[in-house]
Amino acid sequence: MDGWNVTNTAVAGLALVVAGAGLLYARKSAKAADAAAVAGQRSADAAERSAAAAEALVPQAPPLVNWRLEQGGKTLYRLRNLGTTTATNVDVVGRPRDAADLIRFKPVAAILAGDAVEIMILTVMGPTVTSLEVQCDELADPVVLPVI
Repeated sequence: MDGWNVTNTAVAGLALVVAGAGLLYARKSAKAADAAAVAGQRSADAAERSAAAAEALVPQAPPLVNWRLEQGGKTLYRLRNLGTTTATNVDVVGRPRDAADLIRFKPVAAILAGDAVEIMILTVMGPTVTSLEVQCDELADPVVLPVI
């Protein structure tokens, strides 16, 4: 074997060793990347759970308008706004519909937060009012309150 072939063989052998080392390094690097991706996903999941738990601890803001029906006598009731803002264009309808005429309430332009207005519910032989449907501008849907 002449010097040229020995050199070529040595270079080829060295290239083979370097390629093998590079392959081992690439495999270790791929495993490390996979482990980092799994750890990153776990961290993201933990952050989401932590954010959800923190959000659950934040007190919910009270509703802008929240109604309560208070009995003030045999036929007298008070409709109280327990919310945090004034309710505007308030109207009340008795339910069922065939008992709606038993309600004595004039639509009110505004009920301040914490204030109440009086409602009279007549009692007669026949249909009875079982609930009141309260509507105002601040609520998308009417609220139904049972008459006790």
